[in-house]
Amino acid sequence: MCDGGDVARRHEREVLQGGRPQIARIEATQVAAGREQWLAVSRIPLTGSDGKPSGVIVVSEDISDRLQAASLLRHAERTGAVARLAAAMTADLQTPLSEIENLATDDRIRSAARNANDLVRQLAAFARRQLADPIDVAPASLISRMGSLLGRVLGDGLALDLPVEGLRSAVRVDPRQLELMVVAIVRHVRGYMPQGSKLAIDVAPQTLGLERSLGFGLPAGEYVRIRFLAYPVEGGADMNEALRARLVLAQAIARHGGGALRFQREGESNFRSNIDSLAIEVVLPRVFSIPRMVDPTPAPDTRGVESVLVLDDDLHLRGAVAAALRQLGYAVQQAEHLDEALAVQRNVRPPLALALISSELAAGSGEAARALQKVQPELRVLVLSRHLGGEGVVVVGSFEALAARVRQALDTRPG
Repeated sequence: MCDGGDVARRHEREVLQGGRPQIARIEATQVAAGREQWLAVSRIPLTGSDGKPSGVIVVSEDISDRLQAASLLRHAERTGAVARLAAAMTADLQTPLSEIENLATDDRIRSAARNANDLVRQLAAFARRQLADPIDVAPASLISRMGSLLGRVLGDGLALDLPVEGLRSAVRVDPRQLELMVVAIVRHVRGYMPQGSKLAIDVAPQTLGLERSLGFGLPAGEYVRIRFLAYPVEGGADMNEALRARLVLAQAIARHGGGALRFQREGESNFRSNIDSLAIEVVLPRVFSIPRMVDPTPAPDTRGVESVLVLDDDLHLRGAVAAALRQLGYAVQQAEHLDEALAVQRNVRPPLALALISSELAAGSGEAARALQKVQPELRVLVLSRHLGGEGVVVVGSFEALAARVRQALDTRPG
């Protein structure tokens, strides 16, 4: 039955006075915790013995789930179309941009082509995410399995506490989007953390009452909170474009999952002074189901954020290796010959962590490795081979094997 509010009584008076029924009228009403419930309401006049309306029969049906499903279907159709367009644009742009980056002699042109290529790579990632289906996931389990990746994002000299994996509170999201959001937030927070500070990530179910939910711009209800707490932190510089972009990306993913993100700084009198801690809270709607296991036997994590150099005089092979490693998150530099590699090494920030050197380089892979390590003794080196049975790691046929060797080399202490 419909509630006894003013709107419902007005509709009932209209039926009584006009004698005409209202069939399947769509109406919204407030239910517990401030949530809206959508009803299909029919009101039929009840005629007395004198032939005049003497009452109203009201029948209502809850169609909230049906309307939500229709809305999700429309959203999926729109994002699917955008994703297909993004995938097509990526296929058209990636090769010519790589050619420009490799052939350009002007540093500004190469830098612009590299930035454009990075945008195309993000477009491709967007396309893959939008075409994926959300599932019920336990954020605590997913984040706890990202420990090695998040440790590499933070770097040496910073501590990381991860959530307890056993917490089963679930949300309905695309797990790859959730991973991307977590990495974006950790990268953002890293910009405020001096050596010796700590980042703690915890996950907990949370009931948002009316007052607290307003702070997130969400309806009151049941949520799962993911909190990123860094301490101590520094606030000596304004938020630059890179920091802002990472936070905006995380906010967009949280909104896409029906939740919100809130940024807090504690113990500050002015943003330009040192502050005690920085907290970012993400809340996502909780679902009461058994979360699906994401990759119960996961493949080795070959992603990374380190700076890598590819030194090879073969334009196409060099570009293919660079593109594959960028897809995994690495910051990749390219060089055709040793002199160019040394110039890149002097100028790149952060410093190179690994050099991939072709076994067929004119200067010789051994000489190139010694020259690069003379400037940077801690630099790791992998030799690349274009042929089976050749010296070093074979790069033709399996980029997965190459990615695994790159990750293995980076996880090994230099020297």
